[in-house]
Amino acid sequence: MDETWPRRLARIGALKPYALGIGVVALVVLVSLISTLQTALNNPTEPQRVQIGQLVRGEIGKNRYVSVAGIALYQLTYEETENEKRVATLYGLVNVATGELILVRTTQPLPNVEQEAVTITGMTHSVPTDYRTVIEGDLPMLTEAGLTATADLYLADGEKPGKANTLILGITALGLLVLLCAATLFFPSTVFRPQPVAAGTVPASGTSVIKATGRLQKLKQLEPSIETGRGTRRFREANASLVPMEAQRLMVYIHYVLRQTLYGIIPLGRQESHWAAIVDPSHTRDVEPGKLYGWRDRWAVQMRYQDEKSKLQALILSFDDAGAQAGFLKALQEMGFSVGGGSPASA
Repeated sequence: MDETWPRRLARIGALKPYALGIGVVALVVLVSLISTLQTALNNPTEPQRVQIGQLVRGEIGKNRYVSVAGIALYQLTYEETENEKRVATLYGLVNVATGELILVRTTQPLPNVEQEAVTITGMTHSVPTDYRTVIEGDLPMLTEAGLTATADLYLADGEKPGKANTLILGITALGLLVLLCAATLFFPSTVFRPQPVAAGTVPASGTSVIKATGRLQKLKQLEPSIETGRGTRRFREANASLVPMEAQRLMVYIHYVLRQTLYGIIPLGRQESHWAAIVDPSHTRDVEPGKLYGWRDRWAVQMRYQDEKSKLQALILSFDDAGAQAGFLKALQEMGFSVGGGSPASA
């Protein structure tokens, strides 16, 4: 039997959790690049020459590439900080003839002068809400000084619209990445293929790590007697225990612990719950040995059975080695389960 194709299917399907995270990040960046491309396409290669008054009166909107001349007032500044560290400064640029003033944002140190004549080239942006509140509070003071200012717009010194060709290449690459991440959703997360147990395999009687894949019923209590609760949960390769019960029944049990953390580091608490699938020969349709494929293939046994609501369920138990798989099949036969072709006895 060629195992290459099912192994590839399983490995691609196993990438779903990672692909989802990467796809979401890529999609966010993609939307941002599309917005940047729209800005680039809406602006000429060279900056538009404008007057300060046009910016103050709102005649020039946001995300425009402009050039404007005026007198820089370095004594009129607002500091932009991050973690108590200055990251940028907003200073006033005024037309002394009209008294109209626009704020300019720069990440460079300011000259050691109070004012100078400058020509600023950059992109216009809306003033963030938190800064707008501060600026609006200073507008009456500026008006008394004979200045007309706006708290809606500022000019980012030195900023340019992106290059359309570069942005299109980036959008294309990110679009392909999002499609590849989305494609993993169409691959199966669980790939089990029936496969006979090799002749001569010696059933192991020791302990082995058992992993369960399938839908299990929540347990309300374990002691003094097992009582099922409400709700089911699907597990994929979760550590499980096998508990023999009366009347030749078998319980596949999972003790599930959910650890809650802050930022993935600081522990906040934990929640414990109990889950189980109880199977018996009379309600089991078939038992097949095989392999569960993935980044690490595991010997496995698939059991298809009817649950309490008479719904057909598939439960896959996987093992570290072929001996543990054969030992489990032998135990099932001794309990009265009908094992499909490939059991140790038929092999």
